[in-house]
Amino acid sequence: MIEAASWRLASELMRRHPNGARLFRGHPGSGQYDVLWIVGVPNPGVDVRLNRTGTIQVHGRADGGREIQWQPTSWIEYLGSDSRAFIQRLEAAAGWPGPAEVPPSTPETLTYRVLAALAAMGTKTVHPIGIAQGYIDTSGYGGGPNTALRDFSIPSHLTDVRSEDFYGEPGYRFWLPCRDGAPFAAIEQTSATAWFLNRSAHLDLRMAYRELHKEPALVAAEVLRTALAG
Repeated sequence: MIEAASWRLASELMRRHPNGARLFRGHPGSGQYDVLWIVGVPNPGVDVRLNRTGTIQVHGRADGGREIQWQPTSWIEYLGSDSRAFIQRLEAAAGWPGPAEVPPSTPETLTYRVLAALAAMGTKTVHPIGIAQGYIDTSGYGGGPNTALRDFSIPSHLTDVRSEDFYGEPGYRFWLPCRDGAPFAAIEQTSATAWFLNRSAHLDLRMAYRELHKEPALVAAEVLRTALAG
């Protein structure tokens, strides 16, 4: 439940604020915590931490303000709230002016929305779905490139290091949805492309989004269907 809720919240925040921020999964506190983390780039500013083993926190404002009107908030409170009102309060605490209109999807924000839909599909089922990242960011043991990416036939031009890569690590651009703990796809967020185990074929999430009535849930279902069909 928290996996799905955190991804829904993170994907909506990134959808509303697609520029000047980056989403990654981190494990601070000697690896004790599991955080969907939104930070400002290239300049520090916004710092929102969705700690799945703790609370929803704001540690920095996008406008550089030092006074943060936000108390660590439980997931129970979020789940019982009006989602739109909660997001608006969180935006205000993080110094983000709410957009007059939600911007069109970018490859990154579409990727996050599809991942959120995949996480929701695994809620309260016998085959839970979690989302790993292509780089394991932890202050404990076991950090570094996620070796599971090697099982997917991803072109080298996407796995090569780019100047804009977070901490110079291309793995931060990749997400690995897992079913029962095993990755079934690898999605590169700047191209919004999914690859599947033991196959060179891939799925363009943007094309699928257009063909499937712009419904991220239907794109997520197509990702899972394609993975299981293999």
